Amino acid sequence: MEDKVAMATTETTPRPATRPGADPGHQLPRPDPDAEAHGRVGLGRLLRDLAEDIRTLVQQEIALARMEATESARRVAVDGAWIGVGALVAVVGGLCLVLAAALGLGALLGSYWLGTLITGTVLFLLGAILAWRGVRDLKRGGLVPTGTVESLREDRDWAQREVEDFREGLTEEHR
Repeated sequence: MEDKVAMATTETTPRPATRPGADPGHQLPRPDPDAEAHGRVGLGRLLRDLAEDIRTLVQQEIALARMEATESARRVAVDGAWIGVGALVAVVGGLCLVLAAALGLGALLGSYWLGTLITGTVLFLLGAILAWRGVRDLKRGGLVPTGTVESLREDRDWAQREVEDFREGLTEEHR
């Protein structure tokens, strides 16, 4: 009975890996199952992780650029609307000024043209102020996606640090 128990345990016990053609007593080193738990990771794993991080980073940068482009387009549309409304009001004011000048010249001493002149001047100035505001806001906001540019600079710096750390790690392993 003891022989059967001993046989059963040796049959279920995994045999150590040996090099083909080598002495059966010589064992190949097995990968350390606790390597990741102790902070040791293989080169292949590091490269896969780096490639995955770069892919994720590029996807995030594209999403950020799309979001900023949408925001810039919205801002341009709003500022364009201000410019359009200002121009329309200025045109109406200009028409009133033209009418006032015509009536003033026609009735050299009449008083009804004075009201038209004042109204036209006020509308013209209001339109000019609105159009000026739209142009000013458009210039101030700019069209460059500043968040994306800054984020790309940070990503470049990060990638440079990662490459330097990787090189240092390789040189330390070869010492």
